[in-house]
Amino acid sequence: MSVVVHLQSPGSSRTVTVGVAPDGARSDLIYSLSAPSVSLTIGGATAALDAFDTSTLVAIVSVGNLDVGVHAVQVSIALPPGIKALSVNPPTIQVTVTGARDTGSVSDAVAVAITPDR
Repeated sequence: MSVVVHLQSPGSSRTVTVGVAPDGARSDLIYSLSAPSVSLTIGGATAALDAFDTSTLVAIVSVGNLDVGVHAVQVSIALPPGIKALSVNPPTIQVTVTGARDTGSVSDAVAVAITPDR
């Protein structure tokens, strides 16, 4: 008779505030985000969470395929193996896309305005 024992390190969770950034912004459009950050609860083995530097996290909203208008865009966050997103609040960000005020130069920087929910 043999006995196999699987040991796991105890799990835990942490909640952190993560800044939101647009991904795929076009230079001829202006993007306004309804929230500058999201609340992210991550879970995993306590040792993995203790070793993870949460200051490197950035929440992404993909804006590359958005046309002028108001859009609800899902927030995505890349996490290393062994760490899972338990919740993201809010799970979507409202992105308002408008035409650029000055489209005279392709080298103009993309303007990103972050406005709080009202």
